[in-house]
Amino acid sequence: MRAAAWAGAVIVALAMATRASESTAGVLEFEARIQGDFKAFAPRHVAAVWIEDAAGRFVRTLLVVGKRQQKRLEAWRAASGGRAPDVVTGATAADWGRMAATWDGTDAEGRPVADGVYRVRIESTWSNAAGPQWSGGFRKGPEPDRPAMTDSGPFRDIRLEWKPK
Repeated sequence: MRAAAWAGAVIVALAMATRASESTAGVLEFEARIQGDFKAFAPRHVAAVWIEDAAGRFVRTLLVVGKRQQKRLEAWRAASGGRAPDVVTGATAADWGRMAATWDGTDAEGRPVADGVYRVRIESTWSNAAGPQWSGGFRKGPEPDRPAMTDSGPFRDIRLEWKPK
């Protein structure tokens, strides 16, 4: 009887582990507008957008603006471990405005990540110092998720939407 109970517990544990590691295909759409103050280099600025898992571990960079001044993006550099961006980067932004990026649910090596709670983080600066940051969570999974986002500091009109395929 104990062997049967143990076997049943193993089957339940395996089923739960399989569910926990499911990876729903889909796309996260992100957009925000940056409107900073007019100090130092404003409105010229650098910015980064990246994904972290629920434990705060770096998953993937979505966008970097400001190729030569990436050293000013201190939070992004710390989160990514200083690795080179895995996305196309661009020149320092010449003006405030809209940023947009998508995420296909994969990590920096292109491997699908498990369903669960993730965070989008944004950092931007327009001076020779670390700048403001924002983060917002969403659920990656088989159901769509479009959480309500709140403006914070220079980050406005933020929209996150997970769209499963």
